[in-house]
Amino acid sequence: MIRDIGGKFIVVHVDEKSKLVEECIDVISRGQCGSTKTAPDPLLDWVYQGTRGKNTFGPLEKAPSSERLAWFRWLTTFVLYAGLSRGGVYALVDKASRKVAAAAITCPPRCTPLNKDEEE
Repeated sequence: MIRDIGGKFIVVHVDEKSKLVEECIDVISRGQCGSTKTAPDPLLDWVYQGTRGKNTFGPLEKAPSSERLAWFRWLTTFVLYAGLSRGGVYALVDKASRKVAAAAITCPPRCTPLNKDEEE
């Protein structure tokens, strides 16, 4: 499913066979990991390394290590495949370049819950 939202982008519903899966993993994991210019997700940053001191919500002081990048990629891959199995992964794709600009992982209403004990 593709939705043209006008302007430069389209929204694509991503499934397990999509060529966009790897790009979605890359975009989300880099965004969650953070960089010297962008802040990481504060909760996942804490999970990865505990508190960073007073600059918890700021960019990283140095470029992320290969280990840090690999951990965020592993976690993103795990969560993305949970979203894929529930039909809840979407990509914002640039029309001109066909590159993924952003991606989202959701658990749509009435999908299989993450917790087996959960009942609707």
